[in-house]
Amino acid sequence: LKGPQGTLYGRNASGGAINLIPVKPNFDEVEGFIAIQAGTFSELLTEGALNIPISDELAVRGSFQLVNRDGYLSDDTNDDKHESGRIQVLYEPNDVFSADLWANYTNVHGRGAGFSFDGADDFQGIIDDDANAILFAGAEAAGFFVPQNLLPPGLTGPVVGTAPTPPFPAGTDVLSLVTPIVDDVYTDMQFWNVHGTFNFDLGFADLTVIPAYQEAEIRGKVRAALSFEVNDALKNDAPETSKATSLEARLSNADGPLDWVAGVYYYNEAQSFTNRVDQGLIQNLLVAADLDTRSYGLFGEAKYSLTDDIRLIGGLRYTDETIDKSNFERFAFAPALQPVYCTEAIATIVVDGHYACPLPQAADDSVSFDDITWKAGVEYDVNPDSMLFFNVSTGFKAGGLSPVQGAAFDPEKLTAFSLGSKNMLQNGRLQLNGELFYWIYEDHQEFIVQPDELGIVGQEILNAGEAYARGAAVDMLYAVGETGRLGFGVEYLDSGYDSFTFEQSVLFTNPNTACALNPTGTTGFGGAPLLEIDCSGLELSRAAKWSGTLSYDQRFDMPSGGYFEAGGSMRFASGRWVSVDFLPASRDEPYQVFDANLSYTTADEALTLSVFVRNLTDQVVKNYGIPHSQVQDLYGVSVNPPRTYGARLTYNF
Repeated sequence: LKGPQGTLYGRNASGGAINLIPVKPNFDEVEGFIAIQAGTFSELLTEGALNIPISDELAVRGSFQLVNRDGYLSDDTNDDKHESGRIQVLYEPNDVFSADLWANYTNVHGRGAGFSFDGADDFQGIIDDDANAILFAGAEAAGFFVPQNLLPPGLTGPVVGTAPTPPFPAGTDVLSLVTPIVDDVYTDMQFWNVHGTFNFDLGFADLTVIPAYQEAEIRGKVRAALSFEVNDALKNDAPETSKATSLEARLSNADGPLDWVAGVYYYNEAQSFTNRVDQGLIQNLLVAADLDTRSYGLFGEAKYSLTDDIRLIGGLRYTDETIDKSNFERFAFAPALQPVYCTEAIATIVVDGHYACPLPQAADDSVSFDDITWKAGVEYDVNPDSMLFFNVSTGFKAGGLSPVQGAAFDPEKLTAFSLGSKNMLQNGRLQLNGELFYWIYEDHQEFIVQPDELGIVGQEILNAGEAYARGAAVDMLYAVGETGRLGFGVEYLDSGYDSFTFEQSVLFTNPNTACALNPTGTTGFGGAPLLEIDCSGLELSRAAKWSGTLSYDQRFDMPSGGYFEAGGSMRFASGRWVSVDFLPASRDEPYQVFDANLSYTTADEALTLSVFVRNLTDQVVKNYGIPHSQVQDLYGVSVNPPRTYGARLTYNF
């Protein structure tokens, strides 16, 4: 579902929604499948499902997936090691009531997410040596501004260059101010979920009630341009946790000219987060806090047929949300210069075997907001095979509080205009759709890594101000002969920030950005100059001007009754920014990624053997990037998998 879905889906569905719907249990027969797949990077995947009808009213379906694949970066990061399982129970005792219950569990472990480094000799190859060479060269060339209030009493020395001066210990080299990138990353995550869908036929309407509960525990360490670790050294390496409960109840009716749905929604999440940032002497600290989120919603949407060919659409949703942040704790680990001068001699506590200095503990904080999202549109059937539509819809991404110290960020609001046509032509052989769109953002949210109000470098969300995205999209599916299918889609996108400014202190070095830096005449943390960073007028991040897909699939029937299926696809995009620092390293070049597959299925469709290759030309595609907060030449970037290939055998029973 493209575009804002704020009416029915509510918060965080401003860009669209994707529904992942598992195969449900059935009452017909015992059936299922088992599959095994092997591929590059020592991949071994096993998955399967089993459906068991207990009676005419009760059926159970279980499914699982086991994956073990090494990482595709040279330090074995970006691996995939997980075990997942799901059990579903479907109960339909009569025509007026049904219950669908399911539970999921997933365990993720291994090395976890990995980053390559711009400037490395091999973008998907050797990581650590190249990254440290860039890190040290940048540190040696930069010099560091040291805020005066970070120094011990009576000592000065605001600028440190290639020949450090006091207050640093005798013999200190500038390279010791930054932590070398080392091979110690990991991931350890568990997710649980229970979910129910209860349907009641009330006669005048259908009632659907959906309760759900989910829980997560997360530990891990990610090494990008900075080192971020998720586990709480204050609490015996306790994981970051999330416990969320939701309940939706809705009434709907599709009889007659009026098709309508109305409902209520409740969401509550208790999150305990922790984050450790290690940059050596520059900064080595831990931040932990609790976040509690409560959200309520009332919604309704209707479609009314004025005639057999014209339909009017309208929807409205009210959302009220409150987020509380409490138990805020921050510690600097010795030795560290920022945000307090901390050595073993002056440390007051020991945390996980490390001497630490408490930072000023922030007071509890809270933020509340409410919003009304709406949708209005019209559909016109030009003929039985062609429809014109025009929609105006709104959505929002929830506001909140960042883990670091700083102002709350506001909800991101979106108003989207869409004019298009959907068509089934040539007796259903050709599907052709086209759309013009214009999206207007207010308080566009951006994720950055920067110092907060106390100089603590961390992950922060800020509001970029106003932005826009406008363009056109065309997609097509065409049946070639009896067994072929051609697919094509292309989108043109013009986007930009009308207003995007924020402030940041000069901590050790200037902010690591290519945006304009404008002195404000004031000082920030530690007496350091405060600069305005102005990215207005630049293109939206992760928004390629041109993008699209091309695919072709063909089936070949054999005399034995079996058949081959062969296919290929290509996805492409023009250059785009992958982060909002707009450094040269954050610019991804245009790319074309080609995939191909070939399979054979037996006449009884019990066995299918497939072979595949993905990213045939070994194209490097960037996902997103994180710059080092001080060393401007070091930029960590996440990249998509290189060329991979494999085979899969599936047995259906």
